[in-house]
Amino acid sequence: MAYELAFLFFARMADMSAATVRHILVIRGRRVSAAFVGFVEIVIYLLALGLMLQQPHSALRIAVFGLGFAMGIYLGSLIEEKLAIGLRLLQVTVDGHDTALVAALRARGCPVTTWRGEGLAGEKRILQVLLPRRRAAKMLAEIRAIAPEAFVIALEPNSFLGGLGPALAMPLPAAIFGEDAAPPQQPAASP
Repeated sequence: MAYELAFLFFARMADMSAATVRHILVIRGRRVSAAFVGFVEIVIYLLALGLMLQQPHSALRIAVFGLGFAMGIYLGSLIEEKLAIGLRLLQVTVDGHDTALVAALRARGCPVTTWRGEGLAGEKRILQVLLPRRRAAKMLAEIRAIAPEAFVIALEPNSFLGGLGPALAMPLPAAIFGEDAAPPQQPAASP
């Protein structure tokens, strides 16, 4: 009985973790990976469901099944956070005369687009920095160290047309934003 309950809990936790990751993969456009994870997910789910249906009115089994479900969602969200699939767009607002942050980010190989804006306290410089999601936390710390007064909004873009977006979406973001790597250069337009 204890073995069956443990299996039920861990199987349900595994299939819900897989389901959470599968949803994220679908949203990020990784269809093949999502299909593979979905296959594993449904096999585990059917094994757990088969065990559950042997005694469908057991309050203990229902509780263990539900607890495994809840823990699977939690664990799946932690796994997704560690995988950090996709890109992050940081919109950074600093004082209009601050050029140090732009220079520092570009020196690190980050693609930075800037424009001027007007805030309550005067002229502002708005920066957009597109980077792999797994580098976002480190980049936020770097921004905070260079420009502690910066106002930062983190966004998750999901499609691109031109620019560096398609190049950053390639499956090798570490090669693009390694410690000493420069961002990919766009091919020169042919005359």
